[in-house]
Amino acid sequence: MENSKYEIEVERVDKQDNLELCTCSLCENIFFNPVMCKNCENHFCKLCINKWISKNPNVCPLCKNYEQKNVSSILNVLLSKLIISCVNKNKG
Repeated sequence: MENSKYEIEVERVDKQDNLELCTCSLCENIFFNPVMCKNCENHFCKLCINKWISKNPNVCPLCKNYEQKNVSSILNVLLSKLIISCVNKNKG
């Protein structure tokens, strides 16, 4: 996927416990506005899956049958607890 100003690279997360639960399988970055496939219950960034669906209508990249569903509040809590470094941290 092409870079987006909303992408949060995995390397910017300070504590990386259970990080695989917070990453999009399409862009491989931290979820931004996550949504879920109702059929396989895998999660994606909303922007990533929308780009995918625009080229592959109703086809989930993992189970081949995409139907969107909102994510569990548990995932949103998990995402809110991530400690993320500023993109300009190396510049001081």
